Amino acid sequence: MTTARATMASQQTADGASLKDWRGGRGATWKIVPSATGAAKAVEKGIPALNGRLAGMAFRVPTPNVSVVDLTSRLERPAAYEQLRAATDAASEGKLNGLLGRTEGEVVSSEMNGVAPMPVFDVKAGISLNDRFAKLASWYDDRTGYSHKVLDLVALIPAHRSGRRENSEKKQQRVWRGRREMNVNKKEKIVCASNEIHLNAKRRFKNKDHTLVADHDGVDEEGDGRVLRVRLKLF
Repeated sequence: MTTARATMASQQTADGASLKDWRGGRGATWKIVPSATGAAKAVEKGIPALNGRLAGMAFRVPTPNVSVVDLTSRLERPAAYEQLRAATDAASEGKLNGLLGRTEGEVVSSEMNGVAPMPVFDVKAGISLNDRFAKLASWYDDRTGYSHKVLDLVALIPAHRSGRRENSEKKQQRVWRGRREMNVNKKEKIVCASNEIHLNAKRRFKNKDHTLVADHDGVDEEGDGRVLRVRLKLF
């Protein structure tokens, strides 16, 4: 994947120093600057099936806006360019409607200014070497397009939060139900323990301070034969 990238805010108008790379410090207004790009890694995160199968670089070109990406692809199954074109047409009109654009006009970068869909597949700019190897070109206005993507994300937040709230309420209900069951079991154990102590008290004896002195099985560590005694408060 190779991108011809419009000038970015991080570039300089005149040659100077750059903390990231030497080429990045060169003046942007009259030079084509080879650069690294994180687009390939971003695509891998969005489409895990492409992990390790996509690489990319960028050429920063002296234009104020609109970029183009050239995707060179080795196809898994044989397909003519017309089939690839038909597939992108179907996607742009189907599940990717509003996300993937297409154009059959012989456009240039300035004509893509302000276009919201990103990318816009350029039908006539792509070529096919054979039925296993093809190059696809797509335009994108990353200023306008990115702004629209942010708005799309904002529109999804209420539904996402609603779903999270519903899941959170269900989870809280499960926690409360579990706590109630635990408390019931705990009370039952306390009652059983209390009854057992009272029975032991009847069998043995009860002191005036309402405590029960019960013999502990075994002897102390010194082995002198003294029986360990435990004092329990009766309920």
